[in-house]
Amino acid sequence: MEREIILPKQSGQFIMDTLYIEYVLKADVSSFPDNTLLCDLDFYVSTKVGDHYEQNSLDLISCEPDLYYDTQLTVGDYNAVQSPTAYKTFTFYVLVNDIEENLMHNYSTTQPELKNINFKVDWYGNGNLYLDYFRIYDDIYRKLEDGVYDDMLVTRVNSLKSDASNLKFLYSKDEPAQPQFDSYGLVEDILGSSNCDSLITAVNKKGCWFNDDFSTDTYFHHELFEDMSEPQQIMYDMYPISSDTHWNCSPNSSQDHIQDRIQTMLVWYKNIKNLCEAESLDFLCVPQTQGVYYVDAGHFDNADRHWGTMRPPYNMQKCLQFLPLCYGADGIIDYKAISRYNYTSRNEEFDEPCDGDMDFELEDSSRDVYHRLALIDEENFPGNNGRSPQYYAIQEANHEISYIGPIVKSLEWIDAGTINTNGNYLDFEFEPYYENLVSINVSGDGFY
Repeated sequence: MEREIILPKQSGQFIMDTLYIEYVLKADVSSFPDNTLLCDLDFYVSTKVGDHYEQNSLDLISCEPDLYYDTQLTVGDYNAVQSPTAYKTFTFYVLVNDIEENLMHNYSTTQPELKNINFKVDWYGNGNLYLDYFRIYDDIYRKLEDGVYDDMLVTRVNSLKSDASNLKFLYSKDEPAQPQFDSYGLVEDILGSSNCDSLITAVNKKGCWFNDDFSTDTYFHHELFEDMSEPQQIMYDMYPISSDTHWNCSPNSSQDHIQDRIQTMLVWYKNIKNLCEAESLDFLCVPQTQGVYYVDAGHFDNADRHWGTMRPPYNMQKCLQFLPLCYGADGIIDYKAISRYNYTSRNEEFDEPCDGDMDFELEDSSRDVYHRLALIDEENFPGNNGRSPQYYAIQEANHEISYIGPIVKSLEWIDAGTINTNGNYLDFEFEPYYENLVSINVSGDGFY
């Protein structure tokens, strides 16, 4: 699990105001008097100071002061807590506004984070102590779990559905992190009694940096999403083309070579497809169709301006649209269709909004401002009603997919892989058939 928690803000105020910390444990202390010390419970945030880390303990307040007053538990405190199982839960809380700013990453943005959070239990050696698990959650999750939001969510979703009969999914938090999976599942359950089919979101391999080799075998992000959230589908978005992509070198010579980046994307396609096959879920893909340009918010002429992701070239745009078919995708989603870059009309105060793409104030110089270039951008392609070359590439590819897609969907997906790269990633022998691969001609259609 990721050892961090996001603390979202809006208009400078925290959206949630309370964090709850739970310790679930069991003790064999029947022979000890009530005043015997059992253990100390601690929760701290590690921050780097120079060449070492310091442990910053947060002041925990008991949620059951009549049973246990503070984080130093005695045998009497333990015995006073009732539980239907052998393990007992001790719950504390901390007010978010009481947490020192220096303990939060990106405090001045809309999504500060508590990173390197740790639970600690100091046992006094009396009896036997067994630890089951620790848990941290906010007051919004607590209300969600207690059913406080059920009627409000269903009423709101049904209202949206009545205004848009073609509404099929509600898009939730984009690319959720592991600590958010449980909330996704709770909301999904609530929507089961509404008129909307389900939630949907793109699930990227967030947190894969915990593995040295970025291996899908040792990092089970999507498997955990499926297990905790119980979604109806898994939608994956990976954008292989960026400003640091290497084009003019041999494949396998750099992990940033375009072929190797696409192969990495396809390895994840295959991994998630296999998961969806095993769990009877729909597999959806989001090919790259947009670029992002970063501009330093505080300095109009700053040399650090740079491209992040970049729109694919025309033919590659079609290729990326077709590739999900090789992995038996049940749907292909293009993000995003329309953008307003609005670069030339921005002034030095950077106070002009960029089509709602940013969830922070432009005058906030603590993070970069970015602009998107999508499939339709009327400012940069006025002669084509804002339609970029990539728009026409997608249109052409989708015309072919309208023929191919139903055929692929009716077949049983066996396997897919790549050739002439670092690995074949095929589970059975295909080589004898390479030379027999031929294109398919459809009579009367010039696209084939």
